[in-house]
Amino acid sequence: MNEEFNMFVITRTKNNLEMEVDKKLKELLTAREEVTKAYMKYTNWGNISRESEWDIERDGRAIEELKSKDSLTWAIFWFGPLALTWIIFTKSMVIIGIIGIPFFMQLIKALKNSSAISKHEESTRQTRIAIKNSEKEMEKALLIHKDLTAAQNSLEEDYAKKLRSFFLDTFDKNENQVVDELETPDVFLLLLEKHQEKMIAFEKSEGKNYVQLFIQVHERLSLKRQALNRTLIEILKSKDLMDEEVNHKSFAGLLRNEIHAYNVLLASSISMISALISDNRILFYKIYQTFDKLNVFNSNFENESLQELRSINQNLHKVLNRIDELNYSITSELQVLTEATERSTESIQTHLEQVNSTLSFNTLLAGINTYQLYKLNRKKIV
Repeated sequence: MNEEFNMFVITRTKNNLEMEVDKKLKELLTAREEVTKAYMKYTNWGNISRESEWDIERDGRAIEELKSKDSLTWAIFWFGPLALTWIIFTKSMVIIGIIGIPFFMQLIKALKNSSAISKHEESTRQTRIAIKNSEKEMEKALLIHKDLTAAQNSLEEDYAKKLRSFFLDTFDKNENQVVDELETPDVFLLLLEKHQEKMIAFEKSEGKNYVQLFIQVHERLSLKRQALNRTLIEILKSKDLMDEEVNHKSFAGLLRNEIHAYNVLLASSISMISALISDNRILFYKIYQTFDKLNVFNSNFENESLQELRSINQNLHKVLNRIDELNYSITSELQVLTEATERSTESIQTHLEQVNSTLSFNTLLAGINTYQLYKLNRKKIV
């Protein structure tokens, strides 16, 4: 177990790489805000331009309507000559009243219509000027938006590189797509193979197939290892890490939680085998009953989680959150077992050394306890 990694997991002091990622994320979020503002400005000018065009259409319809009602031409060319002729020959005030008054009323109405048409035409002219100004502002806003978008894209590429470096440096230094924490040999299987005869003898005395149960535990550990490695691969491919809420911090936190859950399960599993080898029936059955209650012997959940990660077709963050929530109850229960196992660390370490394992059980327990303490303190702070 890499003790330095455990210390990194619980430290609150950010390393330089994480600080760089934080800085790039802030720059990216700021750039996104600027792009949004520029686009809104462009949209607003576009709306102004469209509204101005609608004003021109309304003025046009009003002009057409006024022209259709304009009786000036009709009054002058048709009604006017007739009225003048009658007035000249008859000199009758009655005829002047009958013919002249409507003529002058139509003339006044036509003049009013003409004035209204002129106002609408002037309004149209001013609106066309406003449209041209709006179009110029739109062009400016569009150029600014393009420049800011290019800057944003550049920041996203830079952030993605920093992000990849951060996750690789934190979880996969040799870039072999295996979480550094999981690169130790399969110690659980080594213990099973070395002490198989004793387990068979234990089975006969108890009348129960414990070897099969141990194999099922190993299957769960194996699937969990695969899921962790797959999670890291999917995180490195993900495009969901560029948000104020969903970013490198939240993904790193979820991955660390999963590593912690794996370590807790591994420690309990190793303790269970060691207890059987040492004839510590009390510890063995305490762990066994806890495993049975938590359905640890069933690997359906791990299979489903791994399948989801392999054929992910939804938001990665949501998938990891779901896995994290389901693991929480198991981890909380198993965490209690570490207190019982701490009294047997010496014999457990002896059994690990017998299979040439480089795993330090004391370091494993220390990492589990320290991370749990870190989580509790963090909740108090929040």
